[in-house]
Amino acid sequence: MRTIPLSTRLVAIIVLLVLTLALIPIVISQEDELERLYKSWIEGKPLVLVRLDTKIPEVDADECLVVVGRFPTKLNPSPNGRLEYLYIEFVSPGSVVTVKKYIPAIPIKLKYDEEYRSYIVEYYEPQEFFLIIHCTKGNETVLNFGRIIEVYPKSLIHREVVDVAKLIETTEFTTQKRPITYEEIVSRDEGITTASGDIYRVDEGIYNTNSQVCNITIIETRTGYRRGECRTWIRGPYLYSIEGLKTSFCLYHYPRPSAVYLTAFSGSTLDPINPPPLSSSGKRLTPTSGSGCSSELTGYSRVRLYFFVKYVYEEFTVCGVLCRTIALLYPDAINRVNTTSAEPPESYPPPRYRPYCANGPFVGDWEQSFAEGGVYESDTPISSISVTFSIPSINGIPIPVSLNVEFYKAGRDDSQYTTPYIKMIDVSGKTYQWYYWWYKYCDSMTYEIIFST
Repeated sequence: MRTIPLSTRLVAIIVLLVLTLALIPIVISQEDELERLYKSWIEGKPLVLVRLDTKIPEVDADECLVVVGRFPTKLNPSPNGRLEYLYIEFVSPGSVVTVKKYIPAIPIKLKYDEEYRSYIVEYYEPQEFFLIIHCTKGNETVLNFGRIIEVYPKSLIHREVVDVAKLIETTEFTTQKRPITYEEIVSRDEGITTASGDIYRVDEGIYNTNSQVCNITIIETRTGYRRGECRTWIRGPYLYSIEGLKTSFCLYHYPRPSAVYLTAFSGSTLDPINPPPLSSSGKRLTPTSGSGCSSELTGYSRVRLYFFVKYVYEEFTVCGVLCRTIALLYPDAINRVNTTSAEPPESYPPPRYRPYCANGPFVGDWEQSFAEGGVYESDTPISSISVTFSIPSINGIPIPVSLNVEFYKAGRDDSQYTTPYIKMIDVSGKTYQWYYWWYKYCDSMTYEIIFST
């Protein structure tokens, strides 16, 4: 039998020892996680662990600032009711950043399992994280990345892996457009017609069919941190009707608020004076803060819908080798929905043929939720509008930033949130079933319903 040389055996023992020592922290960490979960279930307050693993790209940089914030939820409110920053650290390119959050193990949505003939957990309370990465080499920015990460926990230990390099490859980000001048903003505030089109006032909002202005007011300032907000009208889908029906687009508030997905933005800069340039960070769930319906529509027509939305701006400074400023701009709530005289109803004859998904015939009043057609997630926009956000600089001069805000083809329907709905009022006087309706393209996430007789 061949004898293994002593030197080889020593090398093997050393390698085995190194691997064992390297695995000890992982094993201990996993044991701690399991112990906490086990203890929570024994004590009658069961928890779920949400683990977010972010792979930082291999870029040629000296350091990368990683910021992970979590939006408060109904079951997991933050200490001050605002975005909760879980991680703000400098790491090396190529690192993996792990952020953990324990949440109550309360099912938010159930699904029926045919095999077991019973309901099982589809997911626990979804969590939304705001991920920011800013890498620098010398005095230059190498990587400026921001993304909303929505996590649907489906097990007691849910691990979500975010490969930033792949996201960058597969995502087209909306960057800010040419800034308009301060004089243009003042003109719009005064309701004066500018080169971009006619200005119209609707409630507190001022908008035209091409663009909007959102003047951010700073409401909180402390060392290295600013927070502000503004409200603006965001373009949504169309509302349709036919002769004999009055239709309106409605929002729930109780017991489950309606919610849609709108664009969030972020940016980073080494400039200590001016706000960071902003670009799209993807979509964010935006719930309603009140119930209500749009103006009624009748006749063979359609009209564009607009949503009055509150946006929140946060800006803070983090220093490593260099100091940099981080900015977040995200939709926080929808106050209401309506139509506008700036874009009056247009003629829309009903289709000659009804698709396979048509429902009816019906007679009388009806309310139809978009959730009943099934919800799903996508990054496809339904509509878009240019909004010029006026952001005050440190020295008080407003910096206008023009961004495209998109209304997304995505929805959520569970015990916490649901979709908007269409209200139909039958004014035809008919006593027999006479009208049909269907989701546009047989897809409820278009947020449009077509009618015919």
